[in-house]
Amino acid sequence: MRLVQEAVAAQRAVVVPTSGSSGPPKRVLLSMSALKASAESTLSFLGGPGQWLAALSPRHIGGLQVYLRSAVSGIPPATLEDDGPFGAGSFTAAVAAMRPGTRHYAALVPTQVHRLLAEPAGREALASLDRVLIGGAPLPAASVAALDRAGVRWTHTYGMTETAGGCIYDGVPLPGVAVRLEQGPAGGRILLSGPILAQGYLQDPVATAEAFVTEAGVRWYRTSDLGRYDEVRRRWKILGRVDEVINTGGHKVHPDDVSSALCAMEPVVDAAVVALPDPQWGERVVAMLVPAAGGPPVEALTRPTGWVRSRLRETLPRYALPTQVRWSDTLPRLASGKVDHAGVRAAFTQEGERL
Repeated sequence: MRLVQEAVAAQRAVVVPTSGSSGPPKRVLLSMSALKASAESTLSFLGGPGQWLAALSPRHIGGLQVYLRSAVSGIPPATLEDDGPFGAGSFTAAVAAMRPGTRHYAALVPTQVHRLLAEPAGREALASLDRVLIGGAPLPAASVAALDRAGVRWTHTYGMTETAGGCIYDGVPLPGVAVRLEQGPAGGRILLSGPILAQGYLQDPVATAEAFVTEAGVRWYRTSDLGRYDEVRRRWKILGRVDEVINTGGHKVHPDDVSSALCAMEPVVDAAVVALPDPQWGERVVAMLVPAAGGPPVEALTRPTGWVRSRLRETLPRYALPTQVRWSDTLPRLASGKVDHAGVRAAFTQEGERL
């Protein structure tokens, strides 16, 4: 905590690696002014300073920002005493020990949220916090419903290392952040601007020039994500990564649209949708599903692909229906908590539809 406060005061820049979800991690050069702008905007959105619970690794931007927001607030963060796997026990104990008389915040990834919601003590600890920021990956529909049932005050965040952390909260940009779309063959690529932008990639001028562009005097970061603006709700919706759009028979399929439809089915609690090569269609849609505690019905176990396709025929166009489905106890994930799409593809390549 002291080192973070000294870095803020000295305005030093730091190098933070990306999560590596789309390839080898990049080394992002972030000025302290960008990090501080992100921390201050988040605290403004939340309604003021408070004590944070440090439940994410500070090696990545989500965990680092917890310490920066704590430094800006002037309140040391609460920490998990257990160094083992994240669970409801250590989280509940840390929440109970948080400083009284101030706001209590936490930043989590969906995997952590899922584990906490599975335990009564975890749900109670979540509900006791003034706000829980959830980011790093889409939140399954089942988790959204469980959070609301438990009375948790939560916000879904979107951002990345290149923007010093989350910069769009519940579909609304933080103060000072601008958003626009760059239209392409797969849809609208999201571009972001504001004081939260990184300086670039350390010792990689080519990648920096490709990702950070200046137009009409405004500097923008070209994300790898697609999005659209909902004029009715006045919210931005993230559709998924540009390089994860599935091109099957000339049709563009956004994996998040398919996974959302899958997670709306009983008893699916989580899903990952990826593309596999197909000699006829170019690519085909495949899906890995995580069942609820009771497990899937017999028909879904014996004929997972047919079971899914028959239930989604009226929800998704025919070309977006998964051609191969398998069940798994969990989704493969990276250290950052994001779904390991390469791991999902490997599971299909090695095991097909076998459990």
